[in-house]
Amino acid sequence: MAASLWSQVPSASAEALKERITGNASKFSFTGDPKAEQKPYLAALKRAQHFNSAAADSKTGKQRLDSMIMELNMGMWIPFIKPVFTYDNAGRVILIINNEVDFSSMQMKPHSRELISYNMQGKLSEYQLEYWDDMASMWIPDYLEEYEYNTAGKVSDVFFSYYDDLSSTWMFDSKVEYEYNTSGLLDKILHYYWGHPGQWDISFKEEYTWDAANRISDILTSWWDDFAQKFEPDTRDEYTYHTSGKVGEILTSIYDNSTMLWTADMKEEYDYDASANNILYNSSFYDDYNMIWVPSERIEKTFASNNNLLSEVLLYYDEMISQWELYDSTTYAYNDNFPYNDLLLPFYYDDEYEMREYYNHMVTQLQLYYYDDIIYQWEHYGRINLYWSLHTIGIEEQKPSTVRIFPNPATANINFELSGIQHGAVTVELYDMQGRRVLASGITDGSSVDVSTIGRGVYIYRIISESSIIHQGKVVIQ
Repeated sequence: MAASLWSQVPSASAEALKERITGNASKFSFTGDPKAEQKPYLAALKRAQHFNSAAADSKTGKQRLDSMIMELNMGMWIPFIKPVFTYDNAGRVILIINNEVDFSSMQMKPHSRELISYNMQGKLSEYQLEYWDDMASMWIPDYLEEYEYNTAGKVSDVFFSYYDDLSSTWMFDSKVEYEYNTSGLLDKILHYYWGHPGQWDISFKEEYTWDAANRISDILTSWWDDFAQKFEPDTRDEYTYHTSGKVGEILTSIYDNSTMLWTADMKEEYDYDASANNILYNSSFYDDYNMIWVPSERIEKTFASNNNLLSEVLLYYDEMISQWELYDSTTYAYNDNFPYNDLLLPFYYDDEYEMREYYNHMVTQLQLYYYDDIIYQWEHYGRINLYWSLHTIGIEEQKPSTVRIFPNPATANINFELSGIQHGAVTVELYDMQGRRVLASGITDGSSVDVSTIGRGVYIYRIISESSIIHQGKVVIQ
């Protein structure tokens, strides 16, 4: 960002403001880097749960979120970040393009995009992140998640890969296996990394214990000790619950191998109002030298009578002066004519609570503030506007369809079966792993496309109708 623009922000350092902007932008989009998430294996599971439930619940007449614009207050409102969402006719998000402003030209330019694919059962099968290379004017693959499911339709495996520019191929990074108990609740997560020579090596596991009300009571994380060839305990999260049935406290302890005892490390506490809205969150860490809990972070929330979140204020504890210091604040505006169940949402949330915990109606705008601790007042630095439209084609209107391509691998021709596809003109596009389109051809059920002149390698195919991707996958040409 241009320094001249940052200098217009009164009494705030550029780095501090950038941190606030990044945090607030991530509230409503995928603008954060999935690889940087603290627990990407849990984020991946929640991503699947969100997209799968959204697809199953999609129907005509819902309001869908088309785009958002985050603007900075520089004496005038300057657009900064704009994610744009594309849906298929079933109401499933299939593409997210994240745009950022180029301050030299003051124009929005693509920064990254997310490609979301579904299997024949309508469940999330691939999530791919790509970045825009301005110099080469092309999309560069970066990160990939591939999902597999058990017979009960629950996520059983997720494979995480990164794109290797030198070999122009996807390389395994890690994989996660999810196991469930007889009640269908998460029982165990096993994490593996891609080791040498080309095999999966166990890294750690998480084991879940549930109470009689099917609430998490304990999460035990253990790391694999290669030397001892066994799992060693590492951390434990213990949950207690409020009288409302919601989480009241999460106590995190660390295992001390020398004493073989658990030592308190961190504590998160939640308070609620009479309507069971989470109005207060406190986190603290344990000072084992002084044997006391030291406050760390605090979030205060207010709610409307219809239980919509109205505001939240973030504070940090200053140990030097032993008091809470204001940091930033967000206020929310709604269109109460559209309840949560009438919305199509393209994003997921990776905190302890789902979106429904805080928003019962259509969110239309966020106002963003930071607290200037030099002049001791709130500064209005940004806002996020959300834009919605009516989704008119529902999943219930779609006849069952199947797409089959063969042979795969292919040498001379690829054949297409488009059974039950209720669309007009249909096109197949083929992209190499650098994101370059190498083929585009109109097809119908039973079409055969010549690929004999295309070089050997792995390609992404997309079947498109009416500007919507109705199916995509990988094909190998030999």
